[in-house]
Amino acid sequence: MPTPAHILELRALIGTQLLLVPSVTAAIFETDAAGGAGHEPRLLVVRITARDDEFWTFPGGLLEPDERPREGVVREALEETGLEVCVSRVLDTFGGPEFRHVHANGDETAYVMTTYLCDVVGGELLVDGEGDEIAAARWVTRDEALALPSGPWFPIVVRAAFDAHAASDSD
Repeated sequence: MPTPAHILELRALIGTQLLLVPSVTAAIFETDAAGGAGHEPRLLVVRITARDDEFWTFPGGLLEPDERPREGVVREALEETGLEVCVSRVLDTFGGPEFRHVHANGDETAYVMTTYLCDVVGGELLVDGEGDEIAAARWVTRDEALALPSGPWFPIVVRAAFDAHAASDSD
């Protein structure tokens, strides 16, 4: 997705200076039926197209003005993966130095990322329709996720998601 209009308007005023933005991320685990009884949990990750290198992340993105975060994460998951999801709960809200990024054009962004544990309720796993955001999607185990090329924030959220999933399985 191209940069939202409201971000472009802010960038016109502040240039490349640090901009703090709200974002949402979907932690979607494969259903038990898909992996079979006793299988190792697998999490959905996506590879973004807007980079020259291989870079993996979660489905998600920036909130639109006046968009409710839960609605935003459902929208982003559908746009990027073709999966219809419902939010089971908030995993956590993340931020800090690991969540800063300097884009190729010099724009500096710090993300405040609310991550939701989501359940698949419909759809079919497909890379986004035009392929303009997501180049690939796959289900990965914890170790596989931690070995993927990604940003410094990714392992933080991966560990939190798998820990929460394990805790919910033991309830």
